[in-house]
Amino acid sequence: MSAKIRKYRRGGWEVDVTARLPDGTEIRERRKARVSSKSAAQRWGEERERHLSLHGRPEPKKEVPTLAQFAPRFLEGHARANQQKPSGVVAKESILRVHLIPLFGDKRLDEITTEQVLGEMIGLEWRDVDFAKRQLCVQRSDWRGHITVPKGGRLRYVGMTVRLAAALKEHRHLRSARIICQPDGSPLTQWMVRDQVERAARKGNVPMKGVHHLRHTFCSHLAMHGAPARAIQELAGHQDLRTTQRYMHLSPAAAENAIRLLGHPFPAGDGDMLETDKEAARK
Repeated sequence: MSAKIRKYRRGGWEVDVTARLPDGTEIRERRKARVSSKSAAQRWGEERERHLSLHGRPEPKKEVPTLAQFAPRFLEGHARANQQKPSGVVAKESILRVHLIPLFGDKRLDEITTEQVLGEMIGLEWRDVDFAKRQLCVQRSDWRGHITVPKGGRLRYVGMTVRLAAALKEHRHLRSARIICQPDGSPLTQWMVRDQVERAARKGNVPMKGVHHLRHTFCSHLAMHGAPARAIQELAGHQDLRTTQRYMHLSPAAAENAIRLLGHPFPAGDGDMLETDKEAARK
C-alpha cells in the first residue's frame, strides 16, 4: 500500500494511491488533490488509501441527463403512461417547451436548484447599483450562503427601467450591503425570497408558479418589444444563444420590421449609395 505525491502539470499536487482490499486485490487511483500544500496532499492521500482499503472503489455514478434530454422520456413515461387526458399532456408539453427548457434545458437534472433562479437576486449589493447610469452589475450569486459566479459564469451589466431605479432609491437602506435583507440586516434565504415574490404576485392578482417566471417574463417582454436576440442573451446571462432564440417566436413582427429597415436611407455617406438610392432618399 502506498500514497505517492508528485507535482501536477497544471499546478498543485497529484496523489497516486495504491490500496489492497481484504481479498488481496490491489486497486490504484490517481487524482489531483483538492488542497494546495504538499503536506496536506500527503495526508489526504494516506486517508484516501485507508478509505479504499476498507470500502473499495465507489460504484461509478450514472450519467444524469439534462432537462432537455429527459423531457421526452418524462412525457412518454409519466404523462402518457398514466393515461392522462390529452389536454393534460399538451399542458405539460407547453410548460416544458415555453418555460422550463428555455431556462434549464442545458442543465443536468441534479444541477437544477433554487440557486439557478434566486441566487443572483439574493447576492445583489448596493455597490452593484449605478443610479447615474441606471445600471446594475450582476457579478455574484448566493447559494445557501456561499458566494459563486452568476449565471453564465461571468458578470454582466443590466440596465434599469425608470420605475426600477425609483423603487430602489425609495428602498435604499443602511442595514446591510445586500439590497434584499431582513429588517435586522441578515440575509434572506431563498425560501423567504420565493414567499415574498409569490405573496406580491397574489396581492397584485398576477398568476405565478415560481420565481423563475420573473426571468422568463423579462425575456418574453423584450422579445415581444422587438429586442434583438443578442441583446436579450446578454441581459439574461444566457451562455448559449439557442436558449435565447426560443423566445424569439414571441416577436412575430421582427422579420417585418427588419425588412422595413431597407426602406430608410443608408446611414453611410452619399458616396456609398447607388444613384437610385440617392434619388429615393431625396424623395
